Amino acid sequence: GEMQVIRMGDFVGVRYNIKSANDDFEIYNIMTDPQQANNLAARAGFQKMQLQMKAQVLQNRSIEKEAKRPYDIAPIPATNVSAKIKNGLQWNFYKGDFPYVPSEYGLTKSGNGISKVADGKTKKENGLIVYNGFIKISNDGEYSFSLQANGKVFLRLHDANVLDADFGYKPGDELFKTVKLKEGFHPITIYYLQNGNSDSGLTLKWKSSEAGWKTISAEYFYHYSDKK
Repeated sequence: GEMQVIRMGDFVGVRYNIKSANDDFEIYNIMTDPQQANNLAARAGFQKMQLQMKAQVLQNRSIEKEAKRPYDIAPIPATNVSAKIKNGLQWNFYKGDFPYVPSEYGLTKSGNGISKVADGKTKKENGLIVYNGFIKISNDGEYSFSLQANGKVFLRLHDANVLDADFGYKPGDELFKTVKLKEGFHPITIYYLQNGNSDSGLTLKWKSSEAGWKTISAEYFYHYSDKK
């Protein structure tokens, strides 16, 4: 049957023959119990970890039509955020000529700031822009995302890959993806490779069951801020 495993620090959660996203994990401390003989799930104090595991496996998963799972119908839980959030997305810029969208780890940052939206027009140089923050979901439901760009783009919600306009992507093509989201704030990361010598730019749209396609406006993007 369907199986899942998730690691959280010294603990691992495993579940078998999964029927729904509500199925409980067995929880083991693999540092003190490497044989996984002592299931801690029913013990006091592990209820919170149980909920965290159920949430994270949904937040980490990219749903694929070719590999359907019984928990794909469950909406992705939102993330608890601090009160210190403001409109806009944080961005970092990494100058360079990249053949594909790279990870920012190990790269030298050459600029940063706050942008109202992710439009790919932050810098007039060749390089990688990484937008980070949250997207606000007003109601539980199914949301379709659309992406169109003049350069290569990669979009994540939580740790899940949502739109991949990198390998084989033709500038100007429009990509689509539908996901189910719970009301609240969801981490979003957008990687955009821009060419400073061309008309750079990207467009993000969405629609819900209650509204048609529209560009994602600034009122839905947030970032952590220590400033009052």
